[in-house]
Amino acid sequence: MSKAYIAYCTCTRPGCAPMTIAACFTQGDSDYLFVGRHGVFYDRKGRDWDTIITSIVDNPISIRQAFWAPYTKFVRMIEEQVAKRAAAA
Repeated sequence: MSKAYIAYCTCTRPGCAPMTIAACFTQGDSDYLFVGRHGVFYDRKGRDWDTIITSIVDNPISIRQAFWAPYTKFVRMIEEQVAKRAAAA
């Protein structure tokens, strides 16, 4: 079973019914991909669709990301804790 970075997206286009797609990212960086991000999807007929990422299956795309993943998760946890304490104060 392959562990790929998968973004589930809702695609809308005027005059067409909305559709849901799953986009697999196999190269590049996933730092700027997050739920709520807008994009463009081109179907096989060449039509463009307005796209919004609705959910993500987060797995490292590159070896560099796989190496740094535990550290970035730890830093995010600390940032969330600081934000919670700041909001409570």
